[in-house]
Amino acid sequence: MGTVGLPGQVSFFASIAPICIAMGVPLEMLPLLLAVEVIPDIFRTVGNVTADVAVTRMVQGGEVEPDSEMKAGI
Repeated sequence: MGTVGLPGQVSFFASIAPICIAMGVPLEMLPLLLAVEVIPDIFRTVGNVTADVAVTRMVQGGEVEPDSEMKAGI
């Protein structure tokens, strides 16, 4: 379940809280889970952005000629 347009913490609670309630897990543990979730979330974001850039570059194809201003160092 995802929530578009909301910060990661809100979507984390919105997706994990119903699961915790269904399993009978106390909701008081969610802030601890959120603190632990931050690091993997950063790595997922870096992975997604890196993959997007790599795919864009592959789709773009061959060498790109620099502008004449870039050649002149302007």
